[in-house]
Amino acid sequence: PFTRKLPEFKFWWSGTRATGVALAMTFLSMFDLPVYWPILLAYFILLLVLTMKDRVKHMIKH
Repeated sequence: PFTRKLPEFKFWWSGTRATGVALAMTFLSMFDLPVYWPILLAYFILLLVLTMKDRVKHMIKH
Protein backbone atom coordinates (compact mmCIF):
# COMPACT_ATOMS: atom_id res chain seq x y z
CA PRO A 1 0.00 0.00 0.00
CA PHE A 2 0.92 3.61 -0.53
CA THR A 3 2.17 5.29 2.65
CA ARG A 4 2.76 9.00 2.77
CA LYS A 5 6.11 10.29 3.95
CA LEU A 6 4.83 13.84 4.36
CA PRO A 7 1.70 14.49 6.43
CA GLU A 8 -1.01 16.43 4.62
CA PHE A 9 -1.04 19.26 7.16
CA LYS A 10 2.70 19.87 6.72
CA PHE A 11 2.23 19.87 2.95
CA TRP A 12 -0.53 22.49 3.07
CA TRP A 13 1.30 24.55 5.69
CA SER A 14 4.47 24.63 3.57
CA GLY A 15 2.50 25.56 0.45
CA THR A 16 0.61 28.33 2.24
CA ARG A 17 3.79 29.70 3.79
CA ALA A 18 5.63 29.64 0.44
CA THR A 19 2.72 31.46 -1.23
CA GLY A 20 2.71 34.09 1.51
CA VAL A 21 6.45 34.66 1.22
CA ALA A 22 6.18 34.91 -2.58
CA LEU A 23 3.38 37.47 -2.31
CA ALA A 24 5.34 39.51 0.25
CA MET A 25 8.43 39.48 -1.96
CA THR A 26 6.31 40.56 -4.94
CA PHE A 27 5.30 43.81 -3.28
CA LEU A 28 8.68 44.74 -1.75
CA SER A 29 10.85 46.84 -4.05
CA MET A 30 14.16 45.51 -2.67
CA PHE A 31 13.44 42.17 -4.37
CA ASP A 32 12.79 43.84 -7.75
CA LEU A 33 16.08 42.95 -9.41
CA PRO A 34 16.89 43.78 -13.02
CA VAL A 35 17.13 40.67 -15.19
CA TYR A 36 19.16 40.33 -18.37
CA TRP A 37 17.02 38.18 -20.68
CA PRO A 38 19.81 36.29 -22.53
CA ILE A 39 20.98 34.84 -19.20
CA LEU A 40 17.44 33.63 -18.49
CA LEU A 41 17.22 32.09 -21.95
CA ALA A 42 20.55 30.29 -21.52
CA TYR A 43 19.47 29.03 -18.09
CA PHE A 44 16.17 27.75 -19.51
CA ILE A 45 17.93 25.94 -22.37
CA LEU A 46 20.46 24.41 -19.96
CA LEU A 47 17.72 23.10 -17.66
CA LEU A 48 15.73 21.81 -20.62
CA VAL A 49 18.71 19.93 -22.07
CA LEU A 50 19.71 18.39 -18.74
CA THR A 51 16.16 17.34 -17.92
CA MET A 52 15.39 15.95 -21.36
CA LYS A 53 18.68 14.04 -21.44
CA ASP A 54 17.66 12.19 -18.28
CA ARG A 55 14.12 11.62 -19.57
CA VAL A 56 15.36 10.20 -22.87
CA LYS A 57 17.80 7.90 -21.06
CA HIS A 58 14.95 6.71 -18.85
CA MET A 59 12.66 6.11 -21.87
CA ILE A 60 15.36 4.15 -23.70
CA LYS A 61 16.04 2.07 -20.59
CA HIS A 62 12.38 1.16 -20.13
